[in-house]
Amino acid sequence: MAITFEKEKKPFGIVRLVIVIAAVVFIVGGAYFLFFASTPGIEALVPSEQRLATQISKLELNTQPAVEAFTSNRLKRYAGPPSVGQVGRLNPFVRF
Repeated sequence: MAITFEKEKKPFGIVRLVIVIAAVVFIVGGAYFLFFASTPGIEALVPSEQRLATQISKLELNTQPAVEAFTSNRLKRYAGPPSVGQVGRLNPFVRF
C-alpha cells in the first residue's frame, strides 16, 4: 500500500482576489488605452517653430530640370562601363 501525502490547500483569500482583480483591470485598461482611446490633442501645444518646420517638410520641389541641366553640361565619361573579370579560383577546395 502506498502512502501519499497531499499538501494542504490554502483558501483563496481576499488579498489574492484583490490582486487578481487589480491585475485584470490593469491589463484591460492598458489594452483599451493602447488600442481604442483617442489620441490627445497635442497639435494645440506645438510651438510655432515646429509648425514652420512641418510646413517646410511638406514642400514639393521639382528638381528634375536642374539635375538634367547640370548632368548634361558638367559630367564627362572618362572610362567605359565596368567589366566582370575572373573572380575566385576554378576549384576553391584545392590547396594554395
